[in-house]
Amino acid sequence: MEVCLMRALLIFAVTLCLLACGAVAPTDQPPETWASGDIMLGYELSSTGADQFLLAEVAAIVAERLEQLGIEGATVRSSGSASLHIGLPAPDAEALAAVKQFMASPASVAFLLAQDEDTDFWRAHSARLAALLAARPELGLDVERLDLASLSVESGGVGYRWLPRSDAMIKERRVLAGAQSEFASTPLEVEDFVLVAFERDAFGATDLASIRQTTDNSGRLALMIELEPASAARFGDWTEAHIGRRVAFVVGERLVSEPAMIQDRIEGRLVISSGLVVGFRAGEVAEMMSSMRGGALTVLARLVSEEFVATIR
Repeated sequence: MEVCLMRALLIFAVTLCLLACGAVAPTDQPPETWASGDIMLGYELSSTGADQFLLAEVAAIVAERLEQLGIEGATVRSSGSASLHIGLPAPDAEALAAVKQFMASPASVAFLLAQDEDTDFWRAHSARLAALLAARPELGLDVERLDLASLSVESGGVGYRWLPRSDAMIKERRVLAGAQSEFASTPLEVEDFVLVAFERDAFGATDLASIRQTTDNSGRLALMIELEPASAARFGDWTEAHIGRRVAFVVGERLVSEPAMIQDRIEGRLVISSGLVVGFRAGEVAEMMSSMRGGALTVLARLVSEEFVATIR
């Protein structure tokens, strides 16, 4: 009897201590009931782009963005090849919402070097992609369910991964090839993807000064992109160093234009066209502009956990 009473008193004392010093609050407690406490957000990167090389880049982008949002003392930790944990010290509801909005607005834009298809490196990795596609013919065009991360490799400090072309690009290629089958149910092919190099100093949304709709030399809808002054000079050096290589323009995790050959130094301003016969549609341009202005992450990030230690009012 005495043992049971002592145990009950001990549990009661510990409970009071936790409530006074900060306890793990139930996840269904609304933010307005918190008095103070730290929030830990857990994110999982999409399977299309997740690998350790990319994860480090994403973590750095998130840390920079948290600083821009004025959130002091925040921490960003990565684990495995696809998990990211963001610690926010006693954020108010507005700051927490801003972080969630940023994380839910995937990227924007990236300029990545496309690998040549006549190399042993490309042939070796395309064989692995072909095997993956052959094992999942039932997916149709659902690239999100493909484990492309398993094909990512790193060589010489550069990460290589497969990115899918946009649905419009895939459809036009098949139409031009005379495909008669239903588009949505047609199995994906190696030609629907591009092997790109993801360099640590890749150009992305934070390098953009402005984005607007324009037309290309053929009168088709296109994007006019102007870079920040410091980024413009760096982009000029980068393109000059890669003359003769193909550059891919990526929004989110999809190529939205055919990789184009770099023929000369490009600095400051550039026009992006789709490379398709029909060009971009008005809705596509508006959607891309919204995405590019919305965030700076280069992969989709899904919120999988939200934990906090707080004193409840």
